[in-house]
Parts: sequence; structure tokens; C-alpha cells
Amino acid sequence: MIRGTTPSIVFSTDLKTEDIFECHLIIKSKNVELIKKKSSMKFKDNCIICDLTKEDTLLFQQNGDGKERIPKPEAVFFQLYVTLKDGTVCATKIMKSVVNALLEVEE
Repeated sequence: MIRGTTPSIVFSTDLKTEDIFECHLIIKSKNVELIKKKSSMKFKDNCIICDLTKEDTLLFQQNGDGKERIPKPEAVFFQLYVTLKDGTVCATKIMKSVVNALLEVEE
């Protein structure tokens, strides 16, 4: 993921998406916790798709301006937490990724 962009995070699952009652995508870094709810997700076939906004990705910090010091990627952790209509609760393993810097941010 790159700051200031609008990525889609796609999870393939063996769950029937019509059986999903609630769904949360939690993305955490050292200083940021972003929670996306079912209302901001799309469900197609056996995929759960979460689109992040530019504002979402800009929440993650950049530790340099790209001119005097090249910014280092910021570690983030993802987890999908799902509640099914029958009350079953599922979660993915915690996954690690990085948020890469953007050399120029539009204001």
C-alpha cells in the first residue's frame, strides 16, 4: 500500500458472502488504528473487497520528506473479523504489510 492512494484489499474466503452478518477489517500501525466496517465493503462470489480512501491511507505516517531523507516504509498489521448470521465468529490470522511513502502529497 502507498500513502495517498486508493487501494482495494481483497480477501478470498470459503465463506458464503450472503451468510455474513458483520465484517470488520482492522489495520494497525504503531500510531494508527483504522477499522473499516461491512458498509464500506463489497462482496462478490467468495471475495470480500475493502476499498480504502485517500484519507484512509494518509492516516499512516511518513518519516521523511523524500528530499533530504528517503522515507522508510511503515509496518502495518491487518486482520479480517467476520460474524456470520448464525452467530459464528471467524477471524483471519494477523497479516503484516507495509505502507510505503509518497514523495509528493497533493493538498
